[in-house]
Amino acid sequence: MKSKKTQIMTSLFSDQKKAIEKLSKTKVGAIFMQPGTGKTRIAIELVKTTKSDLVLWICPFQVKSEAQKELAKWELDAFVVGIESIQQSDNEYYNCIDLLESSQNAFIVLDESIKIKNSQAKRTKRILVLSKLSQYRLILNGTPLSKNLMDLYTQFAFLSPKILKMSEQEFQDISCEYVQIKDKLKKKPDLTIIKKYHNIDYLIKLIWPFVFESNLSLSVGMQHIVVDFKLSEEEQENHKQLKEKLLDSEALWLKDNNVFMELTQKMQQNYSLSKDKFRKLDLLLKDIDKSKVLIFAKYIKAQQELTARYPD
Repeated sequence: MKSKKTQIMTSLFSDQKKAIEKLSKTKVGAIFMQPGTGKTRIAIELVKTTKSDLVLWICPFQVKSEAQKELAKWELDAFVVGIESIQQSDNEYYNCIDLLESSQNAFIVLDESIKIKNSQAKRTKRILVLSKLSQYRLILNGTPLSKNLMDLYTQFAFLSPKILKMSEQEFQDISCEYVQIKDKLKKKPDLTIIKKYHNIDYLIKLIWPFVFESNLSLSVGMQHIVVDFKLSEEEQENHKQLKEKLLDSEALWLKDNNVFMELTQKMQQNYSLSKDKFRKLDLLLKDIDKSKVLIFAKYIKAQQELTARYPD
């Protein structure tokens, strides 16, 4: 008869087994895997390899109930708290401190660790305090970066300051080269952006022993089909007007780029709603059972159009 450990390992995918094998050798670790690759399951099995007497599972509040269901499914007893709750509620924050201080071998799992990328944010400061009260720490996210290389610093500071062995300013100095974009009209403050990154190989060498990264890999056949579509004259004119509005906008010189993002999103939305695109999609799905088709749409208006065309 197979042991319980053997049964567990045989029910895991290859990348999950590799992640557990690598990260079970350390007290801290980072799992960067896309949705659908089983990060939560890996984290659960890693917790079970330790002698932890308390598991604090920190995740976005909106997925808290799903996390609780998954933990119950794999029989892991954990205290689940929302990242936002730690930020907004003093009671929740100090309750977490009390729990951790009463433990001898606490394990903290931080799901969607990219949410602590800002070192000045209240949630980041509080979660870094909690990290110091635990013996085991694990971060989970689809990708280590959302904006730039500086996103890495606080995530690995959460795991252990011994990994990077430098302050945030030192991290910035050795890895990022900045440049200032001046407002020619001198109406707005200069915009400082990252021009180039340095010492990437060195940084990877520091963090790699504690990282497992994997792309989504499904054991099913896949077929990629590219279908071109054209914008109508009216759609092309709309797109041109939006582009000119963007190029004329002062948003290019603002530190707060909300206006810039809004205009670029409108440009994308314009061609995503092309009538020809939907006609091509109709032809593509003509002889296919629509009940077995999954269509991804970025914009609500595109989703509404698809729902109207394919109600079933």
